[in-house]
Amino acid sequence: MRFKQICFLTLSCLLIACSDDSSSSSANEDISSSSVSEFSPIVFTKLGKNKLLAGESFKIGFSGTISIDEEYSQVEDAIETKLDSALFEVREVTKKGVSKILLSRNIDAEYPVHALPLNTEEVLYDELEGCGNFRVYFWAFASGSSKTVYVSMDSLDFEKETGYCEEIEEPETPESSSSEPEECSEMEMGTITLSTVASDESRYANLDEGEVSGEATKMQIALTIFDGMLALETVSDEFSLGEEYGNFRAGIIPDEVCKESLEIYPGTLGQEIEVHQNAWVILKSDKDMYLLLVGKRVDGEGGSSVEITYWK
Repeated sequence: MRFKQICFLTLSCLLIACSDDSSSSSANEDISSSSVSEFSPIVFTKLGKNKLLAGESFKIGFSGTISIDEEYSQVEDAIETKLDSALFEVREVTKKGVSKILLSRNIDAEYPVHALPLNTEEVLYDELEGCGNFRVYFWAFASGSSKTVYVSMDSLDFEKETGYCEEIEEPETPESSSSEPEECSEMEMGTITLSTVASDESRYANLDEGEVSGEATKMQIALTIFDGMLALETVSDEFSLGEEYGNFRAGIIPDEVCKESLEIYPGTLGQEIEVHQNAWVILKSDKDMYLLLVGKRVDGEGGSSVEITYWK
């Protein structure tokens, strides 16, 4: 849905859609170019934005649709694929680049669905500190009969003008005092593929070395079948596996992983953990902690394989 560029106000409605230029039908609206993966049937259509008055403040309302292209030829199960979930995140755009996430919100719907309209999604100016340029990222997740999880993203930029921000005076601090930066032991990222297919010789992995093997010697984890389910298991009692507490978004690779941010969800620590696509897992020993993101899973007659992104 697009808002026409006409100013209106009623007592029963607190929303005003306004334009400084009544001769233009797109003065307050931008249409983005899609940046979805070529291996995903997820489509973003007519993604746009409008600045709207809400009470005494403003908000950015979004428009457009996320849907599935059932005739997409790059994947085999496009006609059976549906959207499972979606969310949007807002970050500030500065001269140094894009900031960390300022606002994150799930897009509610009765999933699974073939199409998801975005005209109910909005960001209030009051939800964003400071002024300047911001970018909203729309993430969509879908799956079909092949059990492959498809992830796509598109984005829009918008501006919160200086006139709508309050000037905040920074408190003066004594010269002798200095705030210490938050500690971050940044972890190194790598990727591996584990398989239960005997001929692949990649059932076991050593994350320190980034190596896979068909033998358990000097390895830390393995891909196995546990109680009829595909699972990760530890090779020795030295390590344990548990669910990550929730500091990271499903399926989304973060720009940075700090060792200090890793937390294990209570009661999940053990010797094995069931494999779920886009799930976060922690491998722990007395000396080290590793973060794992379970990626694409492929099942066949000879076994299964799983792509894993990890941080050490």
